Amino acid sequence: MNLQNFRQLKIGVETPIYVMLMGMLAIQIATPWRVSAIMSLGTWMIIISIMISFFLALITRKIDNLSLAMLAALAVFLCVSVILSFSLKYQNLVAALSFLEIPLVMTTYSRCRDKNVRRAIYVSFIFLSIYYQIISFTSVANIYYTEYGSKQMKFLTLGYDNPNETAMHLLVCFFVLMIFLGELKNIFAKIFLIADIVMILRLVFLTMSRTSYLVVIFFVIVYIFFKKIPLPRFTELIFFCLPLVFVIITYLFRVAGIDISFLGETFDTGRVDIYTSVFENFDILIFLFGKYDFLFSNLHNGFVSIFATIGIIGVIAFYVFLYIKIRSIRNYIDDRFTQKMAFVGLLCMVAYTSTEAAFLTAGGTFAVAFLSVYFIGAFSKEETVDSKTF
Repeated sequence: MNLQNFRQLKIGVETPIYVMLMGMLAIQIATPWRVSAIMSLGTWMIIISIMISFFLALITRKIDNLSLAMLAALAVFLCVSVILSFSLKYQNLVAALSFLEIPLVMTTYSRCRDKNVRRAIYVSFIFLSIYYQIISFTSVANIYYTEYGSKQMKFLTLGYDNPNETAMHLLVCFFVLMIFLGELKNIFAKIFLIADIVMILRLVFLTMSRTSYLVVIFFVIVYIFFKKIPLPRFTELIFFCLPLVFVIITYLFRVAGIDISFLGETFDTGRVDIYTSVFENFDILIFLFGKYDFLFSNLHNGFVSIFATIGIIGVIAFYVFLYIKIRSIRNYIDDRFTQKMAFVGLLCMVAYTSTEAAFLTAGGTFAVAFLSVYFIGAFSKEETVDSKTF
């Protein structure tokens, strides 16, 4: 096979990102109403777009050796975990691909060169923000879906599985809209976007997710006070340590019999019981390679979920990979506002994963949401995307 012919294809490397965004929108629109066909279509759109994007990156040789090595290591550890758990089922293999979604796409798009991608991201999340506001007035606004059916909640769920999941979707909308607000020059577009942001914050408040409140406060402080000055160099290190610190403090204070709040989540939410049930059954083999039977269950801590699934070696590889990618944006942004706030948004998502694991371990909409903010920060040059270009 002559790969030179493939290299002459007119499909740009960024083209699959549009399919990925459309898949996310399809899932987000259909999930509150449980339209399975559309949800399934959206999932396959995301999976196919990931495979195509990585294939295009390989044939155009746009992947650096370090990223490729770390990605290969993650894939190996994942395969070992699957084999040791005897979990060669179709749904398990799909889940494995979901686990690799963020590393695969971040490997492909170390830099984005098409400014239309950023425009598409802004349009997608403006649409989603309006959609969330509309369904907040419908019958599914407080519906909580469980394996036993649905029930009415006092918290806002927007028809998703729980209020924390809803808060994560709303948070990404907030980050993207705030970044876009910093780029806009048209005063009328700014007024519309500010009103939209205020309504999104109202919905975040109704989810009663206290971790989200802290994340929003941090993002706003950076937005206001660090707009013209560089962020401290150790910022990203603190955020990557938070998930581990959360687990340690939870154990220490629980043993001491003190019930306090950390990152907005109290111990009576069952975090300690979950961590204990995971760690007490670990032998040396599971410690090294994980236990794929967890299937990326929400252990309320992203890195703990990865550790439980593919072991200590795998979680270290994932940690290093993610840190390198986010650090590359930090080294690239200088004082450019768009990249700076995308960098901060990514750190906020890592902090959120201290109490909710989905951004780091689950595929589909969560991964695309995380990657959307990453795409904004990974642009090769700063270009304003004003309202006149829509």
